[in-house]
Order: sequence, then C-alpha cells, then structure tokens
Amino acid sequence: MGTITLKNLKFQAFHGVYEEEKLKGNTFIVDISIKVDTSVSEKSDDLKDTLDYVEVYRRNDLEMQTPSNLLEHVASRINTSVSELVEKGKIKTTIYKQKPPIGGDCDYTSVTLKTKVG
Repeated sequence: MGTITLKNLKFQAFHGVYEEEKLKGNTFIVDISIKVDTSVSEKSDDLKDTLDYVEVYRRNDLEMQTPSNLLEHVASRINTSVSELVEKGKIKTTIYKQKPPIGGDCDYTSVTLKTKVG
C-alpha cells in the first residue's frame, strides 16, 4: 500500500449558507490523500498502473465548482467521485474555508471526511 497525496489545492468557490458567501465566494484549500495498492506501479513505472494525479485534481475541481451549503457535502462528493478511480483503498479529504464569516477573527474552518473503498 502507498499513499498518494495532493496538498494545498486552491479553489475560488461559492460554498456557504449565507447569501454573501454565495455571491462573493471564498478561497478554499483541499488536501486529499488516497491509500491504494502501488505494488504494480512500483515495478512497472507506468501511469496506467497507478492513480492519475491529474484526474484526481480534475475531479476535485469539478466538485469544488458546484456550490453547496455545507463543506461536509462537498467533501462527500469529492470522496465519492475519486472512489470511482480506486478499486480498494481509503480516501481522506480535508476542505479548509479561509476567513469564514463566523462573527469573529478566524483563519479557517475545516471538515475532514474519510471513505473506505472496496
């Protein structure tokens, strides 16, 4: 087993419960780690034998561009989409919302979801 990680993926998106968030948007950062069997690609050195990072990014981008009220919903959609690329493994996604409108000074809020595949 190996872990493939894409860290600090930055997106401008429109997730949130409040109208201001839906109109102005915010900066979101996504970290995603996928535990998968890497034994074949370790020997073959061939992209077809492993998880394509470009496709993982593309799926994150598509889900981040679909507005949701809750980060939990977005993270669940990301995990579901990425799980289609994995026969067996584990996916862990964390989404950070920078400077959330919570009525006080806060760098970010975040949600982490883990999904087991297979």
